[in-house]
Amino acid sequence: MKYEDVRNFKNILKEKIEIRVYGKVLIEENLEPSIAICIYSPNNINFCYVINWFDFDYRYDCFGLDRCLDYYSKKILNEYEKFILKRFIKETTCD
Repeated sequence: MKYEDVRNFKNILKEKIEIRVYGKVLIEENLEPSIAICIYSPNNINFCYVINWFDFDYRYDCFGLDRCLDYYSKKILNEYEKFILKRFIKETTCD
């Protein structure tokens, strides 16, 4: 895995997610050996998805950068949708 590919991965992944969500997307990198892609929405519905570098390295070696980007962007957006739906159901359900 090349350093340039890792940098490109983080930047492109951030861009792919930013165009699909309402809010600010940040990459938290203080989690060695992982990073977190965090979505901070204006209505305080915040979400983070952690990517372990060992998992990324395996996928990168097997599938290459483009397929890794597709996999993680779809995975993160899918998990974000589930998170939003759970929160919405929780807030609108009567006990």
